Amino acid sequence: MLKLQLVHAGTLVAFLNSHIAPPRVVGNRPKADGGILYSVSILTRIEAAIDKGFAQQKAASDALAATVQLQSSQLAQILEILNEPDPISGAEIKFKENNMTKLQHSSHGKLKFKLNDSGTATGTISFFDSVGAPTTPAAGATIATTVTSSDPGVTVSVDATGLIVTAAPASPLPSPLPQGVVVSFTTNVTNTDGSVLGPFTGDNSADPLNVTAGGPAGATITFA
Repeated sequence: MLKLQLVHAGTLVAFLNSHIAPPRVVGNRPKADGGILYSVSILTRIEAAIDKGFAQQKAASDALAATVQLQSSQLAQILEILNEPDPISGAEIKFKENNMTKLQHSSHGKLKFKLNDSGTATGTISFFDSVGAPTTPAAGATIATTVTSSDPGVTVSVDATGLIVTAAPASPLPSPLPQGVVVSFTTNVTNTDGSVLGPFTGDNSADPLNVTAGGPAGATITFA
């Protein structure tokens, strides 16, 4: 089927004027050169020109689509770079005040956490960059952490994420109760490409833990 309905009138007229020679004129009358065959030839050439135009438009459209796709891919790469966390320079641990009381230690000017002998303390390991601003490991990275306590009277463990540390008084409780306990950690970050960052080390020496006696855990009665 001819695609004449999709061709701009100006384009068709321009084509006819430049590509189709009019019939020869003999006297005052045009002379038919081929009749129907001549008309079919004209229509065939018109359809070929239209098909060529459509092909050129499709090629241009495909090229534009490819350019847009390329630019979208480049933009995605730029955004990925911009959204990458800053490189890790160090790590620190901070204990929450969940079931602890923060006390000012006047002799050393440090903040100590008062931990009940029946409670636990939860510490979170976080990372910072070269200027001390918070940052995070790259997506998909795995974290391996080891933790130690400066006093065997306080036990420490780390969860599967490598970022959450739990400290608790040992059982049975030592006497005297542990004071000024420092929890230290060593952390390594392994990226998805196999590269390893670290080791990063830190402790809570600025906010040590003090274990204090809690309320009574029970009572007994003795008959005389």
